Amino acid sequence: PDGPLPMVVKNVNISDFGLDNTGAYEHLVYQYPPEKRSYDGDDGHVWNLSKGAILTCDRILTVSPGYAAEMKTVEGGFSLEGLIKNKEFFLTGILNGIDVVAWDPANDALLAMQYDVASFEEGKKACKLQLQAKVGLQQDPDIAMLAFVGRLTMQKGIDMICEALDWLMVDTGNKVTGHVQVLLSGNGDQCHVDRINSIAGRWKGKLSFVAFDPQIEHMIYAGCDLLLMPSRYEPCGLPQMCAQRYGSVPIVTLCGGLKDSVIVEPLELATGFGILPLTNDKFKEVTYKALDTFYNQPEEFKAMQRRGMETDFSWCPRIDQYEEAIDWTLKDPPFVR
Repeated sequence: PDGPLPMVVKNVNISDFGLDNTGAYEHLVYQYPPEKRSYDGDDGHVWNLSKGAILTCDRILTVSPGYAAEMKTVEGGFSLEGLIKNKEFFLTGILNGIDVVAWDPANDALLAMQYDVASFEEGKKACKLQLQAKVGLQQDPDIAMLAFVGRLTMQKGIDMICEALDWLMVDTGNKVTGHVQVLLSGNGDQCHVDRINSIAGRWKGKLSFVAFDPQIEHMIYAGCDLLLMPSRYEPCGLPQMCAQRYGSVPIVTLCGGLKDSVIVEPLELATGFGILPLTNDKFKEVTYKALDTFYNQPEEFKAMQRRGMETDFSWCPRIDQYEEAIDWTLKDPPFVR
């Protein structure tokens, strides 16, 4: 619409809006518990537009069934779990899709070789060599390559990855660790950038760090073997879907949309590996299992790659779900009259 953009005003006097003693006032005001207030005399009252939206909406739609369930918990509700539970009858989680035209290894002009399910073994080796040359890793099409693409924040688990890097790089004779390359790509908190650069300096040719680049992102999904996503929470996530479409196997925390889009069991249906609970030791255990599968059970690993590539991550089935939710909303009476 024409006109100026809406403006968010912070640190205002709530009474200035003239909503006292109205339903809107009750819907919008939230009070933090004492332990979360920031200074002496803070009464904890704030405007919370999410609270108002949840209280007054006719339907609550979020980006995965898993996250819809987590929103009702203390850990995932961000202090609004009580409101969500009261309206859970109107809550639906619909998994996001991806643009399967833009993310298509068979027609991706950025790749050294386009490939499909029938030719992915040869294609991914060619793309691994391309990626290694691009980011300064030693040229070896047969070495296992782990990759991370995302924001460098605690939420994405980058600290947990950093904690495991030296362990991954050192050869202790098990024929798994030490026989690995790692590529990290992203932008974010400077503390994580500094830490990654410090570790990468010790392992030149085996560990590389590059700022996020949308073109390199395509090369990463095509060239890597395993994608790391140890997120502390993840409403949906898209990299794990893109990675599977390109034949890369994701290692994910079993939370939110990650557990809805990556199958970890039964083994004959698996498309990835799952971490639960999310601890440093469990992350290492699952990552080792994935690397061991790559090296010592190659046929099983290839089967996981094929299943991931054959999964439908398009928006087509999601559209039907959205239409159904909208139809229900139109048929029901308004929640707030």
